[in-house]
Amino acid sequence: MSMIADSNATSTSEALQGIADLPDAVQAVIDYFITNGKPFSSGETAREIRLHTDIRFSVLTVGGILRDWFYADTMPSYDDGDGEPMYPAIVPRTTVGLYPDRTPADQKVFVYACEEEDGQEHEFEVYIPLPGADPSDIDPDPEDEVEDEPEPVLSAAPVGTVPVATLPSLPSNGLVANVIADRRLQIPAKAVEALCHATGQAFRGGMPVHVAIETDKALVALNPFLGSVPHIVNHTRGRVHFASTGVAFVPGTKYPVSVTSAGLVVTL
Repeated sequence: MSMIADSNATSTSEALQGIADLPDAVQAVIDYFITNGKPFSSGETAREIRLHTDIRFSVLTVGGILRDWFYADTMPSYDDGDGEPMYPAIVPRTTVGLYPDRTPADQKVFVYACEEEDGQEHEFEVYIPLPGADPSDIDPDPEDEVEDEPEPVLSAAPVGTVPVATLPSLPSNGLVANVIADRRLQIPAKAVEALCHATGQAFRGGMPVHVAIETDKALVALNPFLGSVPHIVNHTRGRVHFASTGVAFVPGTKYPVSVTSAGLVVTL
């Protein structure tokens, strides 16, 4: 089980003193945020590292590090208020373009938070300075004419709803499940993440997803539903694997994945 974060730093600047390696810097920043009960995004983490170190890196690399740690259950936990660990949840958000020269509008991102409500209310859009930026010019005024953050494309169905093709859904948009060599069907992490963004649902790290297999489709949801079985999310890439309950899947076969308001529908 992930341990509760324990940073003695009084600021991110202090937390980053003497650090010259990017993963160590990311760890120091999120240790500080989580210890102090703060939600955070990869952009906010990158900003602090740019401001307080000379490390050269891509913001996308920071996002990849956080995502890998999240799925591997190696992120530190929040204190739930009773001294018990609460592993972070990813809360889907969409940028409105407060700083369009650095981060344009309509980018799908995740905020890591102790509680879903914290992640939804968190003001995550920050100005991320370029490498080597002049410290006196790191906080331009945000745009004052931006639209509100858009609502999820689909309204999440009530907990326990069975994902079916007749529910409001989105086309696969290139989302594909494929059968790997051991005859298990592999659902990519980006499909589960697409479900979060489409419905506005958060996903708690370390928790399973719920799967049911029918003759012509496989169903995957964040919440349990009638006939579903929990499946662990892979700790290395955030993927979900499961075998057929009938005729074995054929390695190399690919199936389209649609996102519905209750879960994912894989057409077999």
